[in-house]
Amino acid sequence: MKLAGNVRGTGTDFRWVGELQAAAAKKGDLTLGGLFLSDALAEYKDKQIRAEAGNGRAKRFAIGDVEFEELAARNLKLSQNGGAFSLNSASATTRSFKTKDLSLQGVTGRNVTVKHRDGLTEVGLDGARSEAAAIKDAKVRNASADKFRFKDLPNSTAVTLENLRADQVTKDGVIVNGVETPLAEIENTRASWSFMPIDHASQRSIRERRYWEA
Repeated sequence: MKLAGNVRGTGTDFRWVGELQAAAAKKGDLTLGGLFLSDALAEYKDKQIRAEAGNGRAKRFAIGDVEFEELAARNLKLSQNGGAFSLNSASATTRSFKTKDLSLQGVTGRNVTVKHRDGLTEVGLDGARSEAAAIKDAKVRNASADKFRFKDLPNSTAVTLENLRADQVTKDGVIVNGVETPLAEIENTRASWSFMPIDHASQRSIRERRYWEA
């Protein structure tokens, strides 16, 4: 770990203002690679870390079963206390966001939150956009949602998207263009996936559910 700026501390506790670089770091379920924080104010005390930074980036950021590659965040706050981790950022971009069953490429969003505790990982973004996505054997191109909420537990994964829009969805050779739904819920219980666009004003949601679950 490399610190640049005003560093103060004794023993294993310290506080710094300036820049932080770390080639690799791992603690519990958290793994960081190529970490860089600028304009940072941080404190490490009693094995707890709290930090604020004007800008931050990491080549690899993994927490629980969730992994980000080439993550860049602005106006971020992060903390770790024992097995609990929290990150908040005004806006962020990442080359990829991956889990065992879900993959998003070219992701941007604002009001970003990442929380992890006791096997539960939650990710939230407002104004989320993704250039490409893969959900099981379905491929999605140019998707956006007003709100993206992700929850991962050891035996289940759930994604909720408000005002979902996608240029194209492809599954089993079938192509659907111009997908829009006010609310979509994706659930995986490790045994099966289901995708439910909720549109109580039409029967389209029923047809789309059959398409995704087929």
